[in-house]
Amino acid sequence: MRRILPLCALLLACETQAREEAVVPADTAVPASPAGDAAGADTDALTTLDCATFLETALRSAPARAELHEAFGAPDSVRAWTEANRHVPDVLDSLFVVHYAGLQLEIRRPHGGLDMADLALVSDNRYLARGGIGIGAPAERVVAVLGEPAERTPDRLRYECGETGAPVTFLLARGAVTGLELDYYVD
Repeated sequence: MRRILPLCALLLACETQAREEAVVPADTAVPASPAGDAAGADTDALTTLDCATFLETALRSAPARAELHEAFGAPDSVRAWTEANRHVPDVLDSLFVVHYAGLQLEIRRPHGGLDMADLALVSDNRYLARGGIGIGAPAERVVAVLGEPAERTPDRLRYECGETGAPVTFLLARGAVTGLELDYYVD
């Protein structure tokens, strides 16, 4: 019994220290994940980035099922259905919603074609190529990199990207990015 008590005290002290190190104040910004860039570290490198380029290269993987699987493993779930092609009568397109923790991607695959991303909802930097303007980044850093948005409210920065005006929306809380909506142009 005398040997067990010192061991228990040592284990309790280690556990308390680990909990104290893990406590993060509630007003602290969410750090970039190890897979993304360190928050702010890539801002200088992004000063010439335009919105259309950001949209095309926002994800660390091409926004298609095979590439996502290769980069991030099997998804948590996939929902699939078909609907009529908007341009060719009697042809069906396949639609997919691919879910990972922190990423939802809507994909359209026309008959005989390739996956075409329609909408990505991102809430984890591990899926982003540039964490410095991803989750946890201050809104002002996003504006410094991408310029003034088409729409700016306390809870969002909305950009119209490229010739088609494909929207990219940075969702905000307390002045920091909490999520991204990448709305790809699909005709």
